[in-house]
Amino acid sequence: QGYETTTETGEEQVLELSQALYGLKQSSAAFSDAIRAHLISLNFEPMVGDPCLFKRVDERGTTIVCTYIDDITFCVSDPSLAETLMKELRTRFVIDEDEGGPIDYLLGMAVNQDRDAGTVHLNMEMAITKLCKTILTKEELVRSSTVRSPMLVTPLKIQQERTVPLEVFDYLSVVGCLLHV
Repeated sequence: QGYETTTETGEEQVLELSQALYGLKQSSAAFSDAIRAHLISLNFEPMVGDPCLFKRVDERGTTIVCTYIDDITFCVSDPSLAETLMKELRTRFVIDEDEGGPIDYLLGMAVNQDRDAGTVHLNMEMAITKLCKTILTKEELVRSSTVRSPMLVTPLKIQQERTVPLEVFDYLSVVGCLLHV
């Protein structure tokens, strides 16, 4: 659907997609299957509680890999393990040479790592600001700086039908963004 073509005789053509394309519904599942199979082939074990988390322990140390759609985050007990992991991943996937360094931004969160202190700080200010600028009017943004609690004190009225068109305010999308925050 979305691509219609015909032969020279006017007959409708049907094309078969032989692999997942970026952006299709099934693409994330196909990539998840591919990365999972590759990590398992590299002696990583998936964690029971979270199938996106993989761990490998060997004589050189511990490597933990976390996958999220098409992103991979990892931590290692020894810096040489990071280089090894990136080489292993590049045998199957196209990964830029500058990838694999410290994380600055991930899943809407600014990440600040202090390796010497052994701390990691996460901050979602940019995602929250972007969301606010998307759904609030200029007046509401100004007024919001004086609000001490973002919660209404009176309950919302349940409406039987949509009073604001989806194009004007996509309630489900906003709720999804707020749940992520």
